[in-house]
Amino acid sequence: MLIWGNAMTKMEFELNQALHLFLRTGGKKNRRNQAEKMRSFCREIQKQDPRIRSLGQIGRKQVNQFWRRNTHLAPSTKLAYYYAINYIWQNILRRASLPPRSKN
Repeated sequence: MLIWGNAMTKMEFELNQALHLFLRTGGKKNRRNQAEKMRSFCREIQKQDPRIRSLGQIGRKQVNQFWRRNTHLAPSTKLAYYYAINYIWQNILRRASLPPRSKN
C-alpha cells in the first residue's frame, strides 16, 4: 500500500513517524546508522512476506526468518541489526520481552 502517492509503504511511514524524535537526539551518526538498519530490516521483512503491512504485524517468526536468511553477516553487523530490531521491538511496539537473537 502506498501512502499519498509516494513510494512509501504503511510500515515505512509508521517507522519514520516513530523515528522522528529518535533521530533528533543523541549521537547523530550512530542514530542515522541505526535508523537505516531499522529501515533495511523492515524492507526485507516486507520483501519476504508481502502480507506484512504494518509494524505491529512483525513477530518472532519474522525476526527468526530474518536471522536465518542473514547468517552470512559479520558478527558486528548482526549486533547492529539486533540493536535496531530491539529498538523496534521494545520502544516502538512496546513489547515486554526481548526479540529473538541470532544463534551465530
